[in-house]
Amino acid sequence: MDIVLILIFIIGSYLVQRKYLLSRPQFNNGALNEHYFDILFGAHLFFTVVYLLYAYVSRSDSGEYYRITVQTKTWGELFQTGTFFIRFLCYPLSNILGLSYNSVMFIFAFLGFEGILLFYLAARENINKITIVFGGMTLLEILFLLPNCHFWSASLGKGSVMIFAIGLTFYGLSRYNTRLMHLIIGSIFVYMVRSHMLLAIFVGIGSSLFFSISGIKWYYRYSLVLLSFFAVFLISDNVLENTGTESLNIFDSKKIENRAKELGKGKSGLDLANYSQGFKLFTFLFRPLFVDGPGLMGIISSFENVFILFLTLLFLVNFPQFWTGSTGFHKIAFFVFLLAAISLAQISGNLGIAIRQKSQIFPLLFIILAFSNSFQTKRD
Repeated sequence: MDIVLILIFIIGSYLVQRKYLLSRPQFNNGALNEHYFDILFGAHLFFTVVYLLYAYVSRSDSGEYYRITVQTKTWGELFQTGTFFIRFLCYPLSNILGLSYNSVMFIFAFLGFEGILLFYLAARENINKITIVFGGMTLLEILFLLPNCHFWSASLGKGSVMIFAIGLTFYGLSRYNTRLMHLIIGSIFVYMVRSHMLLAIFVGIGSSLFFSISGIKWYYRYSLVLLSFFAVFLISDNVLENTGTESLNIFDSKKIENRAKELGKGKSGLDLANYSQGFKLFTFLFRPLFVDGPGLMGIISSFENVFILFLTLLFLVNFPQFWTGSTGFHKIAFFVFLLAAISLAQISGNLGIAIRQKSQIFPLLFIILAFSNSFQTKRD
């Protein structure tokens, strides 16, 4: 019975949010398909149901998260980084409120939807005059409807929490002078789940701001640079401890190498551990492809990967125009995505893990690709 109440709460929350968003000037000026938010929400709800069915017929960590939190005696013992933090978030829902597994899955899936929405809102704020390409939607809207991000963020687990955390962080970065709390809360969530991702974000911010000469006042720029590198200094030891590595040099870490080899023994796809660095990154970003002989889910992913690979090749051709026309926000998205992709490619032992992990950072690639496309359109 609780699932009915939870669905009413989720749909009601969405409708209130939708009304607010459509009242904002950037979304009621005819530049956006007025039904797009409904399409985005409907797509995520659909993939939540698909994932729930998938979890019942296949092994899913979500069931373990739920069972452990029901059996845990005190909430405080779960307040730790990594997997424990997912259990910490689950505990009041499963243990205190006594909600069913299905209800908790839908709540976490809604958290994943909020993360995707926050990414999209940040993108809309920083990309103007996007050309309609299909069905009243721009390339940006189409990219945010691709299945993988919705599927892997539609469950009780790290996928939903991480896409929410990174989305909230970048929504804060989009207007950092007025959304400091969004930035802080998002960063805390990222740190608690995957501290190495927060390290990538801070290094990406610091790196990008060195190259940003317009759009950011000098005192903001240098303040953010100093804060970024100070934050890197503060959390670097914690990153080594939480990830079980002996060095921040991910290319020369024996523990990361051994961990990747162990993960590569799993049954979920290709073994990445013995690939060269370049091929490992390519595999992480763009595979499976049809030539890999994938199953049903792999075939669906292959269509998406071919589309993204094609857009990425266009982006590389147009990279000089992107670089000269981009703002600090776009450069941050570029550097964070690049650093995160490189680091996650080292940790992902097999293709199954890579598909799940890359879905958390692909909204950054969507922003980069859509901005590059819109910038080219304006020049043409």
